[in-house]
Amino acid sequence: MLYCHSNASSCIFEGLKCGDIFNFSVKASNSNCNTSFSPPLTAGAGKFKN
Repeated sequence: MLYCHSNASSCIFEGLKCGDIFNFSVKASNSNCNTSFSPPLTAGAGKFKN
């Protein structure tokens, strides 16, 4: 399981294998709130093109 702890509105996960399928869920928390995990989003890792 990978985690991203960030104050930004996005995260970058490195080292994912191209062609593999991943499930992503989001949970937001700060000093004012603490949400449940979102339903999973299924996405594939593709090849980065310049």
